[in-house]
Amino acid sequence: MNYTGIVTYRPTQQITSYAKIASGYVAGGILSGIPYKPETLVSYEVGIKAQFLNNRIRLNTAAFYSDYKDLQTQNFINGRQFFDNAGKADIRGFEVEADVTPVRGLVLSGNVGYADLRYKSFILNGIDIADIARTPYTSKWTGRASVQYDAPDFSNGSHVFGRIEGRYRSAYYLTSTPIQNVVTGQNVLEDYNHRPGYWLVDGRLGLADMMVGGAKASLSAFGQNLLNKQYVAFGAPVLSLVGTYERGRTYGVELGIVF
Repeated sequence: MNYTGIVTYRPTQQITSYAKIASGYVAGGILSGIPYKPETLVSYEVGIKAQFLNNRIRLNTAAFYSDYKDLQTQNFINGRQFFDNAGKADIRGFEVEADVTPVRGLVLSGNVGYADLRYKSFILNGIDIADIARTPYTSKWTGRASVQYDAPDFSNGSHVFGRIEGRYRSAYYLTSTPIQNVVTGQNVLEDYNHRPGYWLVDGRLGLADMMVGGAKASLSAFGQNLLNKQYVAFGAPVLSLVGTYERGRTYGVELGIVF
């Protein structure tokens, strides 16, 4: 049985504070002929949602703590994929999000998040590796910043719009445990296993709400990963460490019609 409890307090019409507790689970299963247990969670969160200056500024903040039991983890051992239960772990962190509208049509937006996972116990092949284990593909720091402008309408109701956005994530690992040479014990591939942080920048410029018959159309040019950042999205130690790069700089034109 799962449960959720929320308490809120509004000192003013523009500020709402809250505290929340919730539980949940992920079902177990069998992979490679080896069963793994369900994962259970109890999470705690406190936060504030506020608006100022006639809603020109919106600010949301939250701090959280999540307590896991039998946390499900993906591991590669001798070229085979396994799901294991890590025993006990917790995640603690915070999030801050803000939107600012200094003038009509212009929206400045951003957020920053921090999450730190710590294993209390992680039994793998009969050994507790909690001191060296980590969560793959997970960054402690994430962030986003964007600027969007919607120009005043033309006489036909259409308007020009533009948006640029940057997304950041800090360094992360591709595997849950260090990759060691089975003969020498050296961490020969750890420099590749540890991926550095990076920014991704996207942009879009177009014309929206053009009347086409009885429908509205929009036409825009966009660019994704404008800095052409090369980053590894997935990696696994299958015989050796294998990584997959995400798509580089991409441009395009998009036409949309709403009936």
